[in-house]
Amino acid sequence: MKNGNRKLRRICYVHMGDFPSGQVHTIQVMRMCEGFQQEGFTPILIGHQNPKFEESHVRGCLDLFEYYGIERPFAIRLLRFPLFRKSPKALRIMSLFVFAFYALIKAKRLNPDLVYVRDHYTAFAGTLLKTPLIVEEHAPPLRKSHIWLRQLYLRSSHLLATVFISNALKDMYEDMGLLSVCQSPTIVAHDAAAYSQIYPARSVKQSSDKAARICVGYVGSLLPGRGVELILELARALPDFTFRVIGGKIDGLDTTFATRPANVIWRGFVPPKDVPQEFEEIDILLMPYQNNTSTHGGVISARWMSPLKMFEYMASNVPLIASDLPVLREVLVSERNCILAPPEDVNSWTNAILRLAQDPDLGFRLAQNAREDVVQTYNWASRAKAIMKMASIGLS
Repeated sequence: MKNGNRKLRRICYVHMGDFPSGQVHTIQVMRMCEGFQQEGFTPILIGHQNPKFEESHVRGCLDLFEYYGIERPFAIRLLRFPLFRKSPKALRIMSLFVFAFYALIKAKRLNPDLVYVRDHYTAFAGTLLKTPLIVEEHAPPLRKSHIWLRQLYLRSSHLLATVFISNALKDMYEDMGLLSVCQSPTIVAHDAAAYSQIYPARSVKQSSDKAARICVGYVGSLLPGRGVELILELARALPDFTFRVIGGKIDGLDTTFATRPANVIWRGFVPPKDVPQEFEEIDILLMPYQNNTSTHGGVISARWMSPLKMFEYMASNVPLIASDLPVLREVLVSERNCILAPPEDVNSWTNAILRLAQDPDLGFRLAQNAREDVVQTYNWASRAKAIMKMASIGLS
């Protein structure tokens, strides 16, 4: 039962991702908690302890907050629990449901005003436990069982707000008839960048006949559909430019990378806290998402995604060239805060790079506009404030 007289201050974010890890969703969760804290809320994160903690990328950092680049610590409870991620599907799913109930019981003992979740397992468990919830949706339901779970928690009177990461995703839920049963207010809240990631202004280096001084960069996953093959083609077309690729595992691109041009530097994985330093070495950023962009689970996400990388790019004060995909146009406007190019058109991307290299003023203007968009709208604190405002409406 909703209570309009109760204030929402204490937020328990329950997430079954492994902490620490290089998984982008754990970065999003940590940054969202930071945004809640910046807006005066009290976040408490309950997550899953990385079973390979000693072997994880956190080595070399003093703690979890340093690893993720979080400036002000908040309360965290990491639970040790077997999730059987590589076991048969039935056992894996069962372990996820059990963990959801286990984590929520732990959360309720902390007496939060609400619980924030971003997966259907925990949302379902929260509904059965009659927990005040905010649910953040990151993908459409892919199976009938997923639709059924969403129908259950979306019609719950304990749901205070439903968050969608893009207008395209919300439209998909509406087309599937799921919003017709939803009892809570809804909000579209794209991902964001942190205040600490917003860099001061700088211009692109003047190239003229010294194009070798220009560094073109990519920071992010090397999963299928992220455009790594396109980057290698661009490097071959522009041998006087340096191409810097910062990402994790090569994931099936071993042969491709083994024959990469000499002007391609692959840095590999870097901890989240060190990503801003990588931007300092780059003059032009690429975001070459393809129409087959997929998640770690192999799900094609190009229609509804809200890439965390996009907002970190925008905050970096480095001019951006991005794929001209409908969902990205919810945030990006060509010739205002970026240059958009057809995903597979190598010539268009080549021309865009040359244009920015030869016109530093254009790059400066695009980068400044993108940075201002982050300052005004696409930052975690503003995102947290907007979501909690919607949840307060749902409470009444």
